[in-house]
Amino acid sequence: MPILLDKKKLFKTSSFIILLSILICANLIVSSYVNMEQLRIPRIMTTVILFLWFLNLELERRTLSIMAFSLVLIADITLVGYENKWFCFLRFITFIVINSLLIAHIFKPKFLKNVKAIPLIMILVLFVSCLLMIKYLSEFIDFSVFGMAHEVLYYIYAVTTLLLVLSTVLHSLNDYSKKIDIFLSAVVSFLISDLLLIIGYYSDSYLAIQVERVFHIAAIGLIIYYVILFNRDIKGSKEFI
Repeated sequence: MPILLDKKKLFKTSSFIILLSILICANLIVSSYVNMEQLRIPRIMTTVILFLWFLNLELERRTLSIMAFSLVLIADITLVGYENKWFCFLRFITFIVINSLLIAHIFKPKFLKNVKAIPLIMILVLFVSCLLMIKYLSEFIDFSVFGMAHEVLYYIYAVTTLLLVLSTVLHSLNDYSKKIDIFLSAVVSFLISDLLLIIGYYSDSYLAIQVERVFHIAAIGLIIYYVILFNRDIKGSKEFI
C-alpha cells in the first residue's frame, strides 16, 4: 500500500523494495569483478543514490534525517582512504555523532521507570553480551598503527552504538509500534553491517564484505522507511526529523 506524503506524491513501498533489490544485486555482481578496495566506490555510489531518492521525497521536518544521512555518506567516503589515520578517525567520529543524534531522538528517560524485572534482566544480558563482543572485535584491530587515539575512538564508537541499541530496545518495550520495529531493524542491520565490515577488513575476508553490503543497503532503506512513517505520524506536531 502506498503511503501518502502530501497531495502531490506517494511513497510506493513496492517501488522502494525494487530499488533496494536492484542496488543489492548490482553491488553483489560488481563485487565478483573488483577487489576489496575497489568495492568501496560502489558503496559510495549506492549511498548517494539512496540519499538523492530520499531528498526527492516531499517530507516535513527532516532536518535530523538529512544530517544523519549526510554523515553516513561522509563515513562511506572516508573508507576510500581508510588506511590514512585521519580518514580512519573521521569515520569513527561521524558514526559517534550519528549514534548520538539517534539516541537523542529515540531515548526517553521516562521509559526507565516502566521497565519490569524480566525485560530488565534481558537488557542487562544484552548489555554484557555486547560488551564482550566489543572486546572480541577489538582483537581484530591493530591499534598500534594509529596510536591510542584510534583505540579511544573505537571504544567511544562501540559504546554509543551499544547505547543506541539499548535505547531502541527500551523504547520498543515501552511504546510498541510498527515504526519502532522498523527503527530497531535498521539499528540492528547497521550493527551487523559494521561487525561484518570490521571482520572483513581486518581479517581480509572478502565474503564478509560482500554480505555486509546487503545489510548496509537494508539498513539505509529501513531508516528511510522509518522517517516516512515518523513523518506521517507526527505531521502537524512540533517534533521534527
